[in-house]
Amino acid sequence: MAPVVEFGDLPHADLVVDRTYRGGRAGNTGDDPINRLVPVGNQGGFRFRGSVGQRTVRLVVLYTSGEDLDWPDELDPSTGDFTYYGDNKKPGKGLSMPSEY
Repeated sequence: MAPVVEFGDLPHADLVVDRTYRGGRAGNTGDDPINRLVPVGNQGGFRFRGSVGQRTVRLVVLYTSGEDLDWPDELDPSTGDFTYYGDNKKPGKGLSMPSEY
């Protein structure tokens, strides 16, 4: 298993498949490790850099905590395939687009 990267070390960390990146402990969105690693937003499963509405998206990051047992997102390290179930848990609800779309 790859080593764990602590929150304070995130700005200098490399992205490595199957590595764990710890969040902060303040109890707010600033604890999110993703935007300290790559320049994207800090909410939702799909996080992007740029604007969907203006068609200027340059980078997309898929985020999961992996902690929801009902939605078991999974990475196959041998193939690199990632199975993502999303976070739309209300039946009958359609897919939503970011507000600027």
